[in-house]
Amino acid sequence: MSGFELTEALNAKLEQNREDIDAMAMQIGRHATAQCSYRCAKAKAELRYREGKYPASMIPDLAKGDDEVAPLMREAICQELMVKVCNERIQLDKREADNLRDQITREWGRPQ
Repeated sequence: MSGFELTEALNAKLEQNREDIDAMAMQIGRHATAQCSYRCAKAKAELRYREGKYPASMIPDLAKGDDEVAPLMREAICQELMVKVCNERIQLDKREADNLRDQITREWGRPQ
């Protein structure tokens, strides 16, 4: 690859990294919303089970399995995992950009 092609590849990788960071910011918002919905529904379910005179040690587990809470818990977990996927994608972009910089330095000297 020529120096120009390597530089273009590096710039493309840096732009991809910026896009991935923006995507992660949006994903964090979705995760926070899902987490909030889950926690609110769980708290409401726990109150219902307390009124039902269930043993206190069982209430959190009963609430997690509630028909209204379980799908929200699943969504919150999925959103959390998507944040982690975004983070891994960003880290991979950084590694690839570093490799391109190293290759440019090796083949074409230190950039000014």
